[in-house]
Amino acid sequence: MSKINLTTVPTKPGCYLYKNKQKKIIYIGKAKNLKKRVTSYFKLDHADSLKTQELVKHIDSVDFIITTSEVEALLLESRLIKQYKPKYNVDLKHNERYAYLKLTEEEYPRLITARKKTTRGEYFGPFSSGYNRILTLKTLNEVFALKTCKNSKERCFNSYIGLCSCPQFFDISKADYKKRLDQTRKVLKGKTSEVTKSLHDEMKQFAKSQKFELAKKRRDQIDAIESLQERQKVELHKEFDQDVIGYSYSAEKAVYFIFEIERGTIHKRHQYEINLDEKIELSKVNQEVIMQHYGEKQPPKQIVLNEHFFDEHTSELVGDALSQSTPYGVELRIPKKGDIKKLLDLANENADLAFAKEQPVLLELKKVLQLPTVPLNMECYDISNLRDEYIVGAKIQFTNGVPNKSLYRKYRIKWQTKQNDFAAMYEVIKRRLYRVKIGEEKAPDLIIIDGGRGQLNAALDARKEYGLSVPIISLAKREEEIYFPGIKKPLNTKNNKAKSAAIRLLIQMRDEVHRFVINYHRKLRDNQFDE
Repeated sequence: MSKINLTTVPTKPGCYLYKNKQKKIIYIGKAKNLKKRVTSYFKLDHADSLKTQELVKHIDSVDFIITTSEVEALLLESRLIKQYKPKYNVDLKHNERYAYLKLTEEEYPRLITARKKTTRGEYFGPFSSGYNRILTLKTLNEVFALKTCKNSKERCFNSYIGLCSCPQFFDISKADYKKRLDQTRKVLKGKTSEVTKSLHDEMKQFAKSQKFELAKKRRDQIDAIESLQERQKVELHKEFDQDVIGYSYSAEKAVYFIFEIERGTIHKRHQYEINLDEKIELSKVNQEVIMQHYGEKQPPKQIVLNEHFFDEHTSELVGDALSQSTPYGVELRIPKKGDIKKLLDLANENADLAFAKEQPVLLELKKVLQLPTVPLNMECYDISNLRDEYIVGAKIQFTNGVPNKSLYRKYRIKWQTKQNDFAAMYEVIKRRLYRVKIGEEKAPDLIIIDGGRGQLNAALDARKEYGLSVPIISLAKREEEIYFPGIKKPLNTKNNKAKSAAIRLLIQMRDEVHRFVINYHRKLRDNQFDE
């Protein structure tokens, strides 16, 4: 038991810092009412959260920092988590896999590829597309005739074939080379129009002076930069910077993909991965991710989010907290259509791709069934009976697209004695979801029912009993039709099932659960044995 005297905990807003016996901070949280929040850790059993149970075991003492409001507490929590990195707070893993472009620190700086920010120099990126990075490097080196060799005095081989300007050999002035570097920097920072305007002015001046070769060179430079711009940019025509946050999640983990938009151009991307090893509100995890991300940098004027990223209270709280850290305020925007919505969809798609990169069929399944999450954990149910005898049900589970036989389950129907497939399906689903409701088991990402509209409605009735939102569909055998809640006309897949890996996976699961329940039913009949 902890040494904390709960009667001394203040009732004001603020942050609480739990420490272990070694006086090390192991968890930091914020609360509108510190007494109510801290007391809950020691008054509840936390049966639905192994992580919280483990945390409570190691709490030896607590410190408090009082604030004037919940918003101030949220800002303070973000700074403290960044400072102390407590063991039991959300582990925000920055998964940065893409390379940068770097201007080296040399007498004549070179533009090169860099995998990490490990040495001195100017870094640009990271580039989410290797093709765009290589294209940018090649184009800028050619357009501005930058040095590409490491030689300090001699002429290099590349200069003979036009791939290096060798300023150290051809005695190019430092001022001239600095001008090339300045133009390179502007393009890499998205200020392409400034560079092309300057080149265009020079082109006209050279043409006016009848220096046609130089005028042609400027024209070619403009064409190359504009071509590069078209292949790299996403034009949004905004006068302010934006961040666009997409995410993908299941009961076990969440992946976040953030685009930084500067002057209408995708300037950077960030990717985070969070392990969800307990029953936890996703809105709370999303809040911690956002506050930690912007604890390291100033937020832009607008942050674009999915509709269900935050609940109403959290959205207002986070918006106020972020606005206090800027002179201009921060808008949390939920787009319904247009270019911003397309970019949000792109961010979500990137998050999906990172989430299920080893099983692309699960991404396809998410799109086909219009699911809210990538279905890493799917369950399929079927009923079998012989008149009124041996009425049984079964569940099979696929994890990451493959059978997980350790989670297969058999059910003896207990609530009715007469043959009724709908009532039997209602019972099986209700018994399964009851364990989700009380926190004994995690909810799957998708439930598939072997049957038609009647079986689906029975399963939906069972789900409604507990107020859960687990996606449920049914797959009928005869026409391979998929039935969806609230949609009258089923999706007929009979003609395209051979083409779609997602549909083939659903049929594989439906056939597997049918085999499993028939074998169970046959075993009971043969042995006349009640399990």
